[in-house]
Amino acid sequence: MRGQAQGLLNLERGSRRQSRLSVHLPAIVTTAEGTHQAVLLDLSLRGARFQGGSGHQLGQRAILQWHTYEALGTICWFEDAICGLAFDAALSIRDLLDTRNLDRAGPPGLKREAVRRMAAAFVSGGVQL
Repeated sequence: MRGQAQGLLNLERGSRRQSRLSVHLPAIVTTAEGTHQAVLLDLSLRGARFQGGSGHQLGQRAILQWHTYEALGTICWFEDAICGLAFDAALSIRDLLDTRNLDRAGPPGLKREAVRRMAAAFVSGGVQL
């Protein structure tokens, strides 16, 4: 696992101390103002970027939930409906790896359904090669 985890942490070197894992997963964000549906856009050991909800404020406390995971943190930036959340406690590398695998798998049947629709469009003349 060490090789996998080391590679994961070195995905995108930049000005950040830790690289972020790009994902696109359904999530729920809960603040004192309410609970909102969201999309988890990226994730690191110490934070996340998500889209969804409204009225977020700097310093606002929030709980981010995705799949069977959750993290408590503070909104550290926002622009339009996209927010950054700094976690109070670091995620485990195992949770990060498991989340990466969730994103790769996608929702059950999604890829099969997309292929079926593309094949139907091709057969009906809607798609040309």
